[in-house]
Order: sequence, then structure tokens, then C-alpha cells
Amino acid sequence: MKVKKSVWMVLCVLLVGTVVFSGCDDNNSPTSPGNPLNVSGNWDIKADGYSIIRVTLSHSDTTVTATDLATYYVGQDGSPHFDNTAEKLSGSTESPAGSTGSRTITLHAKFVGTIGSITMTGTVNKKNDSMNGTYIDDLGGHGNWTATLLQ
Repeated sequence: MKVKKSVWMVLCVLLVGTVVFSGCDDNNSPTSPGNPLNVSGNWDIKADGYSIIRVTLSHSDTTVTATDLATYYVGQDGSPHFDNTAEKLSGSTESPAGSTGSRTITLHAKFVGTIGSITMTGTVNKKNDSMNGTYIDDLGGHGNWTATLLQ
């Protein structure tokens, strides 16, 4: 059985098209692996109505731990005034560090005395240099929070 040249040409074009477009997203733009999730580093975390938390985060698997925890507010003169009201900060991510899956993060901050604690849920941007989301505190208050990686 003889196959026509035009049929072979069509099959070749289909094969080449499949190979060319298999590395593209739905908009035919080349895809690349996402930047692996990692929140390790020095961060300023600001929840509406609370002092800024300056912290060093470590990220291993899905666990986020904090060291060098300090809180501060910016005075009228523009300089930071440390008040050290944050006692503890910890958290977790849905996906492990180094993965390209979910970028959802949950952080828990505990403050001294009657200030209480807050739970922050949000997302990490693809550059791993900012986070944002919403929080709820143990008194039912809620609001927004942001975090910026310090250079």
C-alpha cells in the first residue's frame, strides 16, 4: 500500500507542531519552572494595627521557624522604636521549601501580656520577596498584613 506524499507532509507538520507547542502554556507562551518556594531570610511583617515584626525566618520542608524576633514602630521622627512585644512567631506552608506548588503560608505571632496573638494567612509572591494576606486575632479582630524581604 502506497501512502501519498501529501499525507506524509501533513503527519510531519502535525508532529513538528506537537513538539514545538508542548512546552507552551494555554497562550502559546513558553513555560518555565516556577521559582521554588523559600521564605528563609530577614523579613519585616506588618499587620494592620500592630507593631512591625522584624524577624529572621527559616524554611525547611513545610515548617517556618523564627529567630531574632523584634517588634518596632516608626516614631514621628521617622526612626524605628523597638518595643519587643512579640514573643514568638512560627508557621507553615502548604508546599515544602524548594517546591513549585502552592505558595500559601500561615504564620502565628504571639505577643506579650494582654496583646494576644494573631494568625496570618496569605501567599508568597513568585520572587519570594514579599507576602500578603489577611489575619485574625484571638479577640476576633481582623485585617490585612504584608511582609517584605529585607535586603
